[in-house]
Amino acid sequence: MKVPEKKDWPLIPEDVYQVEITDIAEDVSEFKGEKKEVFKFEFTLIEPGPHYGRKLWRRGVRTSPIPYKSGKNPLTWKVASAVAKHPLTEEEGKAYTIAMMNGLIGKQLRVTVSVSEPKSDGKQHNNIDSFMMAKQVLPPFDEKKVPHDNLPAAAPAKPTPAQIVEQAGVSRLSPEDIEFGEMDEADIPL
Repeated sequence: MKVPEKKDWPLIPEDVYQVEITDIAEDVSEFKGEKKEVFKFEFTLIEPGPHYGRKLWRRGVRTSPIPYKSGKNPLTWKVASAVAKHPLTEEEGKAYTIAMMNGLIGKQLRVTVSVSEPKSDGKQHNNIDSFMMAKQVLPPFDEKKVPHDNLPAAAPAKPTPAQIVEQAGVSRLSPEDIEFGEMDEADIPL
């Protein structure tokens, strides 16, 4: 089987960003040999500017969005509460269905984003730290508005043979750069 190529997304500054939920997928996460079923949320920045279209992901336990009585509330509860614009109650969370979870796709919220500490290889990435309700509704995500600088870095494309020939035939000099005139044989060094 092919292994998908991992792409490095450009880092964005730590800040609060408005995002649209563009996908929720079921996934399996493994930590210390233990596998868990998780939801993988995909968020896309929709604020106008240089980071428009930047994708961020967050995984969380596959559970109903019910607040925990002790400990950290699940990701599903944090996201659903931000979209609902109020903390979901236990009753609201228990009533959540898969259809309601899928209904979160296309909804907007705000997230706080941080930059991780450098790993042993020096690489850093962005983390989503918290979720908040959107103060206003922005236009939905539009792929056509994504700046090319905000796409993941991939290996540079190799030029095709036709492009190599085309580039070789391009003159780098303009007629203004070339002096034409008469030369005397005495001017030519031997």
